[in-house]
Amino acid sequence: MATASNIESQGRALLQWKATLETHDLLHTWTSKTSPCNWTGITCRYNGHRRATITRIQLKQLGLEGKLEILNFSALPSLRVLNLSDNHVHGSIPAAISALSMITILDLSTNNLTGIVPSKLGNLTRLRTMWLHENQISGSIPPSFGKLLNLNSLAISKNFLVGSIPPVLGNLTKLKFLYLGRNNLIGSIPYAIGNLVNMIDFQISSNQITGPIPYSIGNLTKLQICYLHNNNINGSIPYKIGNLVNLRDFEITNNQITGPIPYSIGNLTKLQKFYLHNNTINGSIPNEIGNLVNLRNFEIPYNQITGLIPQSIGNLTKLQTFYIESNNINGLIPCEIGNLVNLTDFDISFNQITGSIPHSIGNMTKLRTCYLYINNIKGTIPPSLGSLKGLTELTLANNHLFGLLPIEMANLTNLIILDLFNNSFLGTIQPDFAKGGLLQYIGLGHNYFQGSIPMSLKNSTNLVRVRLDKNQFTGDVSQSFGVHPYLVYVDLSFNRLSGTLSPSWGACLNLTSFKISSNRISGQIPREIIQLPMLQMLDISSNNFVGKIPRELGKSSYMFHLNISNNHLTGAIPPEFGDLSFIRKF
Repeated sequence: MATASNIESQGRALLQWKATLETHDLLHTWTSKTSPCNWTGITCRYNGHRRATITRIQLKQLGLEGKLEILNFSALPSLRVLNLSDNHVHGSIPAAISALSMITILDLSTNNLTGIVPSKLGNLTRLRTMWLHENQISGSIPPSFGKLLNLNSLAISKNFLVGSIPPVLGNLTKLKFLYLGRNNLIGSIPYAIGNLVNMIDFQISSNQITGPIPYSIGNLTKLQICYLHNNNINGSIPYKIGNLVNLRDFEITNNQITGPIPYSIGNLTKLQKFYLHNNTINGSIPNEIGNLVNLRNFEIPYNQITGLIPQSIGNLTKLQTFYIESNNINGLIPCEIGNLVNLTDFDISFNQITGSIPHSIGNMTKLRTCYLYINNIKGTIPPSLGSLKGLTELTLANNHLFGLLPIEMANLTNLIILDLFNNSFLGTIQPDFAKGGLLQYIGLGHNYFQGSIPMSLKNSTNLVRVRLDKNQFTGDVSQSFGVHPYLVYVDLSFNRLSGTLSPSWGACLNLTSFKISSNRISGQIPREIIQLPMLQMLDISSNNFVGKIPRELGKSSYMFHLNISNNHLTGAIPPEFGDLSFIRKF
């Protein structure tokens, strides 16, 4: 039993440690005038004779700054909990902590600890929780940790650990949480990981792990979270992944995984997040994906996946993100896609998708981003697209779409990005198109649009990039644009625009590229454009500009491309042009 002298000696040990802290004033209740049991963060246990002993030191998030080496751990034989997390403790982890033979919770996370993990920590066989994450600890994971048979939570992530994951961790059959991510660990995932049958959360992301995912992972039937991303893991996704019927989050992005997605994935009916980005996975999307009725995020971009988008995708009514871009997927967009009424982000770009955009897309009223560009999609834009009033980004560029833009598109007042570049659209664009005034990028280039540039662009003061080139737009260019302080890039070339350039272009102080060649624009080159401070490219060739060539054009320190050829400019070439290495002067 603890005696009065025990509690006094424990208090003295803590006061000696306090005296070494740079922030000792934060522990102002720690004083020899009161019992340690009344100090901040201290918990005592009393026996039947009211004799006390310290069992818990909990000093989380107090801003403490200092080292642990001076603390006499042997003076605290009854300590069960030591929590110094979220402070500024620095120096090394003392091996003397191993004197705390009764400790069950050790939390030194989110500090500035350096040095290695002492092997003697493996002697703390009563430990249930050991959290050392978010420090600057180096060295390897001690094999002695294989003796911590009562451990259910081990976190050493966000450090500088090296070496491999010791196979002896497979002895820790009570382990539920293993966090080793964001270190410099190498080697493969040990096969013995399959012994951790109580594991709930397994995270080893952002290391340099190699080798395959062991088949023994199929033994972890209680697993809910599995993060293996940002490593060099190879091989295929084991078929036994289908045993993990409690799996909720699965992420293996940025590895070297090959082979197909196993159809056993259809067993994972609790799965919510499925991330396979940036591997070399092939084969097709299994039809069994439709069994994952709780899936929120299905993201498999940057792989080598082929085949069709399965119709069963329409079963995933809770889906919020669907990213399959940059694969070799072909076939049609299934009309069942319209069942995904909770979808917010849809990206099937950079594939070989054919057919038309289904009318059912109008059911996806929560959609914010829709990327269909660089495919072989044909047909017209369905009027139902106008129902997607929350849409902020729509990119249909580089397809085979044609016909008129439906008038319903005027309902898309939240658009920030609209890219219809390089299709075969024709006809006029209604004046209130994109009337929300939020547009930052509009790409209508390389189509067959006619008529005036929509007046709504004049109110889109957030515009950054404008591509309207290679169409048949007509009208007075001076009426189409206002003051656009964020504008960087403008290409109106190869149209039938007329009128003169407005001095208001001088308000576009961030403009770097201004191309209006091959139009019917006349008048003089406005001094306000010439004086734009960031202008690097100016192409006004093949128009009807008159007047003298402004000397100021030759004084620009940023200009690297200038083309003013095929106009009606007069006078000699100013001598200021002689020192500039333009790609094209005239």
